[in-house]
Amino acid sequence: MQSPCVMDEFGRLAATELAALDLDAAWWALAGFPAASNEDVEPDEGNDSRDTTGDGRVASTAGVAAYPVRQMMELIENIAAKQTTIANTDWLAWCARLEQTLCLMAESPVLTYFQALGLNPLSPLRVEAFRPSFAETQEQSAEGQMYDSVLDRIEDKWRTGNLSVIGGGRR
Repeated sequence: MQSPCVMDEFGRLAATELAALDLDAAWWALAGFPAASNEDVEPDEGNDSRDTTGDGRVASTAGVAAYPVRQMMELIENIAAKQTTIANTDWLAWCARLEQTLCLMAESPVLTYFQALGLNPLSPLRVEAFRPSFAETQEQSAEGQMYDSVLDRIEDKWRTGNLSVIGGGRR
């Protein structure tokens, strides 16, 4: 008798349910990419020597004032800076990590604040300048199409896809 194959929404086989993430935990899950994500370990809250993203930026949103817009936009800015440095060979894995991580933020109070404002915080990530050159346009590359599909799925999970774009973002 064969046992059924159980996969979660992120393609993980027989996986335990992942815990919801706040903005800081989400950034920590993305900051060390392409190193493997450690789903069970969070950064040491008492450690003052915070890691950086490799370009000198601190890999935490903890230094941002407790304003939801500032917190979310720093996360989006950090993601944009990080993903412009991702190699083509790592792009598929980056897109999977980004989708899994951001989907786990769907119940974040900061995201709820953006929903109440009627703004889509992911829209800036659709701007070509915030993508690596090989994924700049959906029309010209499979990588761009894949990335836009990932953003679409995250927006569906976040319930922000039909909200107003921010700045030069697009839908």
